Amino acid sequence: MIQSDIEIKVDKRVIRGIVTRPPTEQKKYPMAIISHALMSDMSKDFYIDLEKSLNEMGFASIRFDFNGHGTSDGRLIDMTLYNEVEDLEAVFDYAIKLDFVDRLGLIGHSQGGVISSLLAAKRNKQVDFLVLLSPSGIMEESCRAGLFIKKMFDPANIPPVLGYGKKAVGGAYLKSSQDMDIYVKARGYKGPVCIIHSREDEMVPIYYSEKYLRLYENCMLKIIDAADHMFLTGGQEAIKRISGFLGEMDKKFVKVRNLLIGKGRPKVCIPILENTYSETLAEARRILKRFKPDMIEWRVDYLEDLYSTDDMISTLKELRSIIGHMPLIFTLRTRHEGGMVDITYEKYSSINRMVAASGYVDLLDIEMLNDDQKPKSLAGDIHELGGLVVGSYHYIDGNDQMLKIDKFGDTKDGLSVDQIKRIMYRMKDLGADIGKLAIMPKSRKNVFDLLEANYQLDEEDIGMPIITMSMGKEGIVSRIAGQVYGSSVTFATAGKNSAPGQLDANDTLKILDYIDRNL
Repeated sequence: MIQSDIEIKVDKRVIRGIVTRPPTEQKKYPMAIISHALMSDMSKDFYIDLEKSLNEMGFASIRFDFNGHGTSDGRLIDMTLYNEVEDLEAVFDYAIKLDFVDRLGLIGHSQGGVISSLLAAKRNKQVDFLVLLSPSGIMEESCRAGLFIKKMFDPANIPPVLGYGKKAVGGAYLKSSQDMDIYVKARGYKGPVCIIHSREDEMVPIYYSEKYLRLYENCMLKIIDAADHMFLTGGQEAIKRISGFLGEMDKKFVKVRNLLIGKGRPKVCIPILENTYSETLAEARRILKRFKPDMIEWRVDYLEDLYSTDDMISTLKELRSIIGHMPLIFTLRTRHEGGMVDITYEKYSSINRMVAASGYVDLLDIEMLNDDQKPKSLAGDIHELGGLVVGSYHYIDGNDQMLKIDKFGDTKDGLSVDQIKRIMYRMKDLGADIGKLAIMPKSRKNVFDLLEANYQLDEEDIGMPIITMSMGKEGIVSRIAGQVYGSSVTFATAGKNSAPGQLDANDTLKILDYIDRNL
């Protein structure tokens, strides 16, 4: 692990913590901010073990001390829920500016869970995930009833200081607990949530996590046994559940080099559609001078000399040198799916395997809806060779038979919402890392159905990013609405269109950036 100490100024106090990231050559990592419990601190074994587990998963992390705790400035009697939210928000603002962070989430324990839930609601769109460990939502009810842990006080006449063992909290803290309206203010978070609570927690009953569960649209409650509230026992089981949640959540995204597909603004991909290998390289240089795409696609089916494998590999090597660290998609589109070439499946598979083995390509577009298991076998081979698979299907007149009508139903009026969803799930079952569907609409309703299917798949969490587009003028909206409806990549032109309805790449980037800023 690579560790460094941090100090963050909040008002007149300094909050101290530790940043940790994995010792790998990756340039970007997801990060979790760990918030400790009341009267605890970041040095406890549970938080250190959690940090180690996160790093083993490829996550960076920050653990820190709230004001009045551990190494941070301030007195415990001056701590309130309000200034703890300020502390966490300051740490969050620090983390979001780190150049090695590509996603940022919150993990909070006990009172740290309450604080994390409040900040997640406040910074909803910037918080990528939320984990609550035995969140102490009980504090609101108990302080209103005049009970702090096991210490009684008059809730109508709050004392300036209330001792508990060798420590004490201030009256301002008790008042903030009475007034916060935790469950009202935590309601606004829309991202994925995991709540972990022990049946044997004697300090905070599970009921208070169940109240949290009802707040969120995308939430799971994991109940564990043989753990106490502070996870002095059962800590490893809790950490195991966190790892499981983060691992499943990570399947929604695909990381290609430094690009995270499925997160944030749809990525803009420009296709290269040249007839010769030399023209391909010249076009790549021209594109990078005039445009700023996120990805490049090489459509090799446009080549006049497709079967010159030595030229193909040497061109890929030079193309990789030209585009540097930018992700590259390799696509051999067959004629029955709108491409330029008729080719046997054996030759199609052979070329894709050869390209995957070269190591110059990141993603290979594989036509998935065949009548047998050949695409699944090809996808498996590509994975073994280190590549990622964009499973694709192009619904155009003349290739309806690929849907195997007896399984997908009547398509004479275009694809329905249910059919689109079933196609995507089918491609996932066949091994796609990203699912791609392009349709030639027969009516405006087909466009609306595509957007609705996108939305439903995003809500259902299919477990992979999806790319969808409706071709032609009627479908232009589908190329720019991905961030709203769930499509993660859009294809744009640098002068030559690979499909009807593609927009200029610079115009597309401006539109998508505008939408991203205002969502």
